[in-house]
Amino acid sequence: MSKPNPLPSDNDEPLTFSSLSSKLKQCAMEVDNGTPSSKTISTLTELQTEVSRLQIFSSNETLRDLNTNYLPLLNTEFYLAKSYVSISTTNSLNRYGNLNKAMDLFFAYLRNLESKNDGDGDDEGDTDVLLQKNVEKEYHTLLDMSEQDEEEDTQRKPILGESRDSKIARFRLKSEIKKKLEYYTGEFSNSNEDDDDDDKEYIARKLYLTNIQLNSIDAIDEIYGCFRELEMLKIAVEFEKRRQIQEKYMLGDSTSTAAASSSSNNVVSRTGEKKNHKPLEVTRVTCDPISNQLIFKKEQIQKQVFRPGWNQPTMSLDELARMEVEGAKARAESQRIAEQESLLKPKRYDQLVRDGLEDNADLVDQSAKLDREWDDFKEANPRGCGNKMSERGDRNF
Repeated sequence: MSKPNPLPSDNDEPLTFSSLSSKLKQCAMEVDNGTPSSKTISTLTELQTEVSRLQIFSSNETLRDLNTNYLPLLNTEFYLAKSYVSISTTNSLNRYGNLNKAMDLFFAYLRNLESKNDGDGDDEGDTDVLLQKNVEKEYHTLLDMSEQDEEEDTQRKPILGESRDSKIARFRLKSEIKKKLEYYTGEFSNSNEDDDDDDKEYIARKLYLTNIQLNSIDAIDEIYGCFRELEMLKIAVEFEKRRQIQEKYMLGDSTSTAAASSSSNNVVSRTGEKKNHKPLEVTRVTCDPISNQLIFKKEQIQKQVFRPGWNQPTMSLDELARMEVEGAKARAESQRIAEQESLLKPKRYDQLVRDGLEDNADLVDQSAKLDREWDDFKEANPRGCGNKMSERGDRNF
C-alpha cells in the first residue's frame, strides 16, 4: 500500500493523512457506540472544513481517480449527521434543528458519493462502486420528496410512507454487505509486511468501499427516520411556542395583579395603622374512614397532578417471581398435610380397603360405627322413598 503524502497546511507542522484519519476513526467509534458529544460534533466539523480547504477530493474526480488512503474521509458528513441525530437535546426546538442539519448532511453525503460514482452497481453487493443501484434509486426518491419551492414554503414537504418491499430489499443488501465487510476486515487484519503492496492496497480499497456502501444504506434509513420524527416534532415545536407565549402573558398579568393587590392591601387607616385586606383562604379538611387520618384536599390534589391515568406497577418482576414461588411451595405443603390428615380421618370400611388401611385397628373400629350409622340411614330411608309422584298418573303408560 502506498504511503500517504503529507497534506499542505498553513501551520508550521504539516497536516498528514494519519492525523485526519485518527480523528475520524475516534469520532466514528463514538458515533457507532451511540455516545457522541458536542466535542465530537466540533471535531467532525473541523475535519469537514479541513478536507474542503485542502481540496483532498476534486469535483472532477471519480472513484478510479481517488487515492485509496483518502476513501475513509468521504464518511465525514455521514458521521457528523449521525452525531446530530444521536446527541440528546433539552427541548423539541433544538431537536428539530439538529434533525434538519442531519438531513442536509445525509443528502450532501449521498450527493458526494453519487458524483464520484463511476460504476453501474447493477449487481447487489458490488464493491467497485460507492453507491449501489438500489440505494441510488432510493436516494433519488427521497430527493424528489424533499424538493420544495423556497419562495412558497421553507418547511420540508411531508414524506410518504416507504414501501415494505424497499425495506426488505435494503435489509437483504445490508446483510450481504456486512458479510463482505467482515471478510475484508479479516483479510486486512491478517495481512503482514511480507505481502505484496498491490494486494494489500486491493484489500484495503475493497474494505473502505464496502464500509462506504454500508454507511450509504444507513444514511437512507436515517433519512426515513428523520422525516417521520420531524413530522411529530412540528406539532411539539408549535405547542412549545404557544406555551411560551402563554407563560409570557401570564407572567405579565401576574406581575400587574401582584402590584395592584399590594397597593390595595397596604391601606393606611385614619389612625395611621397599616391594614392588610388579604382575603381569607378556605382549607377543606376531611377524615380518611380507613386510616382515621386528616386529609387536606389541597395537598391531595397536588399529589395527583402528575400522576398518570393508569395504575403503576407496585413491584418488580423478581419480587413477583419470588412471591409466586413461595406461594407454590406453601400450597404444595398444605396439600401434602391435607392428604396425610385425610388418610387418618374416620371412614367406611370399603374406603379403608380402597386406601389399603384395613389393618389399622383404630380406623377399623371407627369405620364400624360409621357403617352401622350408614345402614340405619338406609333402613330409615329406603331407595325411592323420596319420589312422591310415583303413585300418580296412569300406570299403563
